[in-house]
Amino acid sequence: MKKLYINRTLSAVAVLVWMAVIFLFSAQNGDTSGSTSGNFIEFVAKIFKPDFESLPESQKADIIASWQLVVRKTAHFSEYAVLGGLMANALRTFGMTSTIKWALPCAVCFLYAVCDEVHQYFVPDRACRTLDVLIDTLGGITGTAIFHLLVWLIFRKKARKKGEA
Repeated sequence: MKKLYINRTLSAVAVLVWMAVIFLFSAQNGDTSGSTSGNFIEFVAKIFKPDFESLPESQKADIIASWQLVVRKTAHFSEYAVLGGLMANALRTFGMTSTIKWALPCAVCFLYAVCDEVHQYFVPDRACRTLDVLIDTLGGITGTAIFHLLVWLIFRKKARKKGEA
């Protein structure tokens, strides 16, 4: 019983911490947010294009600008995929139907995405975008699905081992 309580508490804390991380990223103004994604693009470009450093500044800026949208939308998707997986994990030990265990994390991701976009509306040089809510929600659904797939695979593997013994 104590182990279950600790597991539930740690899982809930993980969800709340991740929500705080998302909130903090959303609280960055447009320049800081753009710089964060730009720095990430530059880091990756240096790995995959060794001569990136020797390029003229204008060419570097063009490469970074051309990847900004992809990186930013991928970040939205990924943040919420993690949130969906963490939510599904937090709910797994509760006696709920499988439909609720699937739907609740997805609904929370959607609602948090809406709140997140409204929050961004009030942050300088940021915007409230319906497309981002859609991307975030799809990330949450994907994270939830991956979590449930992993749980299913683990239980299936355990059942096979038990059957072989």
